[in-house]
Amino acid sequence: IKSHKKTRKIFKKKKNVTYMNIKSHKKTRKIFKKKKNVTFKFHDDVDELTIKSCFKKNCNTIKINKPNLMTDKVLIDNIYNFNIRKTIFDNVSAILDNNKYPNIFGSNIDTILLCNALKNNYNLFKNITNFLELGIGGGFISKYISSKFKIKEAILIDIEPECINYAIKDLKLPKLKNQKKKIYYKYEPFKCKIVNQDGYIFMQGDGLKIINYYFKKNNNLILNNNLDLIVCNPPYIPSSSTENDLDINSPNFWEGTRLLRYLILHFDKFSNNCVCIISSLSLVNKYVIDALKYRKFKVLDSHLVPIKVFNKDGNILDNPKILNLLISKTKTVNINKVKFDIGAIKGSKKDLYPYYHKVNILYFYI
Repeated sequence: IKSHKKTRKIFKKKKNVTYMNIKSHKKTRKIFKKKKNVTFKFHDDVDELTIKSCFKKNCNTIKINKPNLMTDKVLIDNIYNFNIRKTIFDNVSAILDNNKYPNIFGSNIDTILLCNALKNNYNLFKNITNFLELGIGGGFISKYISSKFKIKEAILIDIEPECINYAIKDLKLPKLKNQKKKIYYKYEPFKCKIVNQDGYIFMQGDGLKIINYYFKKNNNLILNNNLDLIVCNPPYIPSSSTENDLDINSPNFWEGTRLLRYLILHFDKFSNNCVCIISSLSLVNKYVIDALKYRKFKVLDSHLVPIKVFNKDGNILDNPKILNLLISKTKTVNINKVKFDIGAIKGSKKDLYPYYHKVNILYFYI
């Protein structure tokens, strides 16, 4: 929908957000007014998002075409003010209560775009029987893969304890097999909590240390077979154009594009296949481009998305140093005969988000 002043009060004092199928409605002013249930559903190919709010038997709805291009800042900001949000895509749903799990950000448009790419390229992954997601966050990607493919075992890893607790207790993952819960802790050579339940192995700790210790090819200490697939939606904002260190023991490793570059360069130590998101912003760092040149890959999908990335200091575009970095390198480059945009892409003067980036879902293989 287009931006307008009337959306400012849409989400005022509301707490619940969900996603479900509804018809379009032109009136947006009353959509969340005095409503207790708010529902969002991403439709097939993420070409439409419908929003519905209900109070008793009265419901109001709006329709958003191409939600990946949505730039209504008031609407976007207030969506994430709800403490309870439900995401639905392709008949897979997840409810996140931020009152209970305040440190989990939850699903965003990148999450849905990655799931949509897996859906549209089903034949590439139809034979996988296990997978590992590195950095599960709100867990929607893991739940989607477990629901749509013939998965027998799944590894879910995150350094944030709340993400693992949420996945175990409230994500409502489909059972892969009947198995009693087993919980154990490893402190050497690093701290790691492991929970084994119903075909899922939840691991809370430093993800790269975990996969390097437990999941090397032909020496997998957890599974009987090698990993069929690694999935990751890594941080993609570079800290500089020359960020090159890849020491996994560095306290700064999780900043910038280090995790992304590590996976591109080393995923084949653990699996023959890897799917991850690479933004045009990541390509500002020349070492990401160099890493891509080293690999075989296929672009599963690409979408233009307004830059609305936030950290503890607010919108990254409010930081002049980061903004100058992202816009100074804007151009295109050919990598292995594939054309990629680099950096931030200038939007319309009318947009509340003045810059866009290209979100690419890449499949790496050997």
